[in-house]
Amino acid sequence: MESTDKQPENIEDYSFKPLQTDFVNKRIRQRPGNPLGLIIGDYPDNYLDVSTDGEVNLYGTAKVIKGRWFPFNELKAPGTKPATFKEWGISGAWEFSDATDDTIVFNLQVPSDMDRTVAPSFIIGWSTNTTVTTETAVWQLEYLYTAAGEDTTAAAQETLTVNSNAIAQANGLIEVEITGMDLPSSTDACIHCRLKRLGADGADDLTDTAELHGICIKYTSNKLGTAT
Repeated sequence: MESTDKQPENIEDYSFKPLQTDFVNKRIRQRPGNPLGLIIGDYPDNYLDVSTDGEVNLYGTAKVIKGRWFPFNELKAPGTKPATFKEWGISGAWEFSDATDDTIVFNLQVPSDMDRTVAPSFIIGWSTNTTVTTETAVWQLEYLYTAAGEDTTAAAQETLTVNSNAIAQANGLIEVEITGMDLPSSTDACIHCRLKRLGADGADDLTDTAELHGICIKYTSNKLGTAT
């Protein structure tokens, strides 16, 4: 069957017509200072900006929260005070003992679509067989940002801790967020991390093991990625 879609006879039929500045109540408008660009949204507060080269950036509430989940099998146990891998349900988990500082390590790329004016955070997914909701595990994150050419063996630039209580469901998934991280620089490319359960800490009174199922980096995105 022959298509009924009318095709343009020449390339000029594809040309864009200038947008009026009051088009759709100013929700779509020409880019200020450059009529070939495009603004969509409530400029100058919350909007999407398309530059003349097609690069897309988000501002205000147009930004979105994103995350990347690192499951247990992407985390590794170091030689010193390693956590123990164990089968768990239909998959696996890292077991952190009571009364010791068991540890796992991991590295990740600074996301290319991250807004580097907003600090990221980490969400820990863990569980325990204990159902006493007043018992607490203490988690500690050490991390280091590095750019190309910087020393990857340098000491952690910051150490953060968070307390997280058991829940009434035995082996139920618990999520806790570690906040307060520094802002990455414009050139930082990698985040080197060491996570411990401070089982010997006085604030850690969880009388059982803690099983780590994964870690998620949570960050604010203001672009599609790195411009080419």
